[in-house]
Amino acid sequence: MTVKYGVRAAALATVVVFGLTGCGSESEPLSKKGVEEALLSEKTLPDGYKLGHAPVMDDFAAGENDCRNWADTKCPGFVASGGTSLEGVDVVQASGHGSIAGVSIWAFDTAGNAEAAFKGLAPRHEQRTGLKVRTGADQTTASHSVLVPFPWKHYSSYVDMRVGSTIIMVGAQVKTPKDVTDLARYAADHIRKKQSEG
Repeated sequence: MTVKYGVRAAALATVVVFGLTGCGSESEPLSKKGVEEALLSEKTLPDGYKLGHAPVMDDFAAGENDCRNWADTKCPGFVASGGTSLEGVDVVQASGHGSIAGVSIWAFDTAGNAEAAFKGLAPRHEQRTGLKVRTGADQTTASHSVLVPFPWKHYSSYVDMRVGSTIIMVGAQVKTPKDVTDLARYAADHIRKKQSEG
């Protein structure tokens, strides 16, 4: 399985989940326009990254279908989705050495509907190594695998987060686990801020 705006991850074992109990954040659900404005862009990129491609909003039917397939649920309350591809400023194009990532967003009408879909994403982590990630999100599930193609070692990581009524999925190939931790925390903080703006 791939993160739509990210990179392919390989498989190992164990799942780590962190989060608060219940549905979490009391915040304003993102509308379709809100999702579009929340996608990472040139103006909102974290330090150390540049755009791999411009932010893309999904067609509603395609986004809802992705949600149903990935989360294995009917995804009631699905509002909109989209994503952004990022490259680390340290990427060496000839070898691919450096950090590359995709950040995808699924917005729902309530935190409860987002939580139900979030639970459905857990199986994609079950055959990977659990990764401890403190993101500040209401729920976080993270996993990774170590890849060692010549001439450098890197990590293929997934971090799924729920912030209120929004699910954020980060897929990345990074040089250290800290790189994906920092990116995931930034993405969660960014979405929480957008929700608070209403």
